[in-house]
Amino acid sequence: MANSANSNSFFKTKEFQIAAIVIFALIILSFIVIGIGITKATRIIKNFEKDFRLISETEEFKESVIKLKRSKFAAFSISGNSLVFSILEFNNSDMKVEEFFKVLERDEKNEVVSAFRSLILLKSFRTDNSLFLEVTDNCGFFAKIGFWFSRNHHTVYEINKISKFIYKEQKKAPKTQNMTTIFLNILNDNKLEVLENKMNFFPEKLENFSMYFVFEPLKIRHDLFNLFDLIIFISQKVRKTNN
Repeated sequence: MANSANSNSFFKTKEFQIAAIVIFALIILSFIVIGIGITKATRIIKNFEKDFRLISETEEFKESVIKLKRSKFAAFSISGNSLVFSILEFNNSDMKVEEFFKVLERDEKNEVVSAFRSLILLKSFRTDNSLFLEVTDNCGFFAKIGFWFSRNHHTVYEINKISKFIYKEQKKAPKTQNMTTIFLNILNDNKLEVLENKMNFFPEKLENFSMYFVFEPLKIRHDLFNLFDLIIFISQKVRKTNN
C-alpha cells in the first residue's frame, strides 16, 4: 500500500508534471518539423519535375542524350576562368575509360598527356559554376528530414548532392596554372563513377580522387528517365546563356 501511495504521489509531483510537459512539447515540435520537412520536400520534387519536363522536351537535350549514350563518358572542367562541360570519347579504340583512369592514377606525366590527347569532343560548351547551386531548389535541413520521413529518396536529392559537389570542387580550384577536371563515367543506367583530376603545371603535380553516386530512375507521368538524362539535365541547367 505504501509503495502504491508513493507511486501515485510521484505522478503528482512538480518535477513529473514539468517533465511531462517538456516531453509533450518535444513530440508536438517533432511533428511540426516533420510536417514542414515533408511539405518542403514535396515542393522541391514538384518544381524539379516541372523544370526537368521543360528541358527534356528540347532538341538540344535529346541530341545531347544520344551522344552521351554513345560514349558514356563526360566531364566538367575548369582552367583559369574557363569552365566547360564536354561529352567525350576516345580516338584510340584501344583506350577505354577504365584504362584512362588507371593512367591518371599512375601519375606519369607523359602517359597522362598522351591519354588526354586521345580524347575527342562529341559536344562541348561553357558553363557557369554559380548555376550549380540552382540546378534544384535547396535541399536544406527541413527538406532532408522530409525526404527521410516520407521514405521518398527521390532522384532530386542525389542531383542536388552531386551538383553541390561539382560546385565546391570547381570553386576551390586555383585560377592560374592549373586544370581541374571532374570526369563522369556512366557504369550503367543508375551508377556513376566520378574521378576528379587536378593537374598543376607549376610546380608539376597530379592529384586524383574518385567516388560513386547511385541515382534512382526518374519517373514523370508515364516517362522514365535514367542517368544519361539526368547528367544532360544538369549540364543544361549550368550552361552559360552567352555561349
